[in-house]
Amino acid sequence: MNALRVSIALAAVCCAVAWVPDWLAAGLTYDRHALQGGQFWRAWTGHLVHFGWPHALADGMVLLVAMTIVAHFRGWCVTALAWLAGAPLVSLGLLATLPELQVYRGASAMATMMGTAAACMLWRAEPRSRGMIALLATGVTIKLWLDANGAMPAYTTLPEGIRVVWQAHALGAILGVAFAGATADRKVKGLQLRGPETLTQ
Repeated sequence: MNALRVSIALAAVCCAVAWVPDWLAAGLTYDRHALQGGQFWRAWTGHLVHFGWPHALADGMVLLVAMTIVAHFRGWCVTALAWLAGAPLVSLGLLATLPELQVYRGASAMATMMGTAAACMLWRAEPRSRGMIALLATGVTIKLWLDANGAMPAYTTLPEGIRVVWQAHALGAILGVAFAGATADRKVKGLQLRGPETLTQ
């Protein structure tokens, strides 16, 4: 299966779910009390629903680019499994660390996870890209700090009254580094042995 098609499909789902009726979106949202009550699917689906189409489009575009890069290096199957494993881990992390957070929506944590993993993989495989990666990482770190301190400018894709959950992004970044590191040796050997054919997965 083409890695780009898988990435496009997941990004499209994020955007499509933005148009579902409110009652259905409410049944998919990360909801602390519902999760604790056994509605476990929300640990995954909470990362697919959004607060409107601008929010979904922004997350979906970042996810598309990041997952395409990750799938290029690791293959679509490993990339999809990483998403399936990462989503509930972020949700569990939010349950454990943010008892005051009742509702969460958005793929930004997963986009951060895949983006961080993609950056780690590019850093190792493409030394010429390290300057750009370092610059982007600095910008993301500054934004994370601003979000954590409530200093981020008002302009955002989120509706009024909805704040950025920077902890979700931090969890995503940690998982992205872990994923890139855990799968590095196996795939690098594959690149050395298989050569140019790995460019199409």
